[in-house]
Amino acid sequence: MGLFNRRRRAVADPLVEFDAHGRLSGASMASVRRAAAAGHVGAAGILGAALCQAGRHAEGIPLLERAWAAGDVDAGFNLGTFANLQGNSDRAEDVWRKVADTAARGSADAMLGLARLALERGDRQEAARWIEPVLG
Repeated sequence: MGLFNRRRRAVADPLVEFDAHGRLSGASMASVRRAAAAGHVGAAGILGAALCQAGRHAEGIPLLERAWAAGDVDAGFNLGTFANLQGNSDRAEDVWRKVADTAARGSADAMLGLARLALERGDRQEAARWIEPVLG
């Protein structure tokens, strides 16, 4: 990511390391928190995802929304993922459609999420619509 310039000040990338369970290490969590507080958009998305992964959705979702609104496509994908995990497939679909449309050449992850939702609803034609670009 390099340095992120926010309001004419550089915010260094946070340390991002994962433990054996795929969660941010303690040192990484502290580093990501500091960077997010300083305005690093990517760090806000990482922190939001980590908090949601830990079951702290009330804290994590607003961070993901903020990062997504600032253009972090990964945060948008994660926002849809956590909405789906919470049983809100309509919200997941809405966010993933925006992610798929926003990403430069489409987000394969978002498209596959949309295909999976379509298959769960029994709509094979809609699923194929999202799978085709990924396969291409």
